[in-house]
Amino acid sequence: LVYWALAARQLDYADKAKTSSSPTSLSVALSAVITLTLVIFLRSWIHSSVSTYVPQVYRVQGFSTEFASNVLFSILLPLAIGGLIGGTLSDKIGRRRVLIVSTGLSSPALWGLMHTAGPASFILGPVLGLAIGASLPVTLVMAQSLIPRGMGLVSGIVLGFTFIAGAIGVAVNGVIADQVGLLPTMTFNALLPLAAAALAFFLPDDRPR
Repeated sequence: LVYWALAARQLDYADKAKTSSSPTSLSVALSAVITLTLVIFLRSWIHSSVSTYVPQVYRVQGFSTEFASNVLFSILLPLAIGGLIGGTLSDKIGRRRVLIVSTGLSSPALWGLMHTAGPASFILGPVLGLAIGASLPVTLVMAQSLIPRGMGLVSGIVLGFTFIAGAIGVAVNGVIADQVGLLPTMTFNALLPLAAAALAFFLPDDRPR
């Protein structure tokens, strides 16, 4: 709510500064902010849930703690590298494209990780980590471009919202897992990145010319 209120105020200021701007420019910009917020929410939900529950899924299936820890490491290390790759690619092909591809790729990677074991886990794990990590810097820069005034405040709000959304996702998944099981819950979570990718289609196209 704070993020949306800030966006409305900043965009309204910019809209008044440009007397020749379209009357619908403010509503269009606010729609983009809301869409981006939902994408960040879903991405953060998956990020935190994967970090919290993937080791538990493997432990429930009878794998050792060491194996489960190694799988998680194979996700988190490429996740950091994915941020560098996503940021570099966004400068070349556009942030929107990187966001669509990375969130869309997270879905089959997570689904496959929940239904495989052994060496395949150390293939799908890095793919999932790279896909999640690639969208992290992209969403931050997109938020800054949508609200160019007060970038420091916008960055703080986006990062704070990322942690809050992740905490909500972990809590909700925990409640659901107590009812239907951890594996079905995480399998259902594989659909969330597809929703994020679909929402990203409605963000402004920023391909470099």
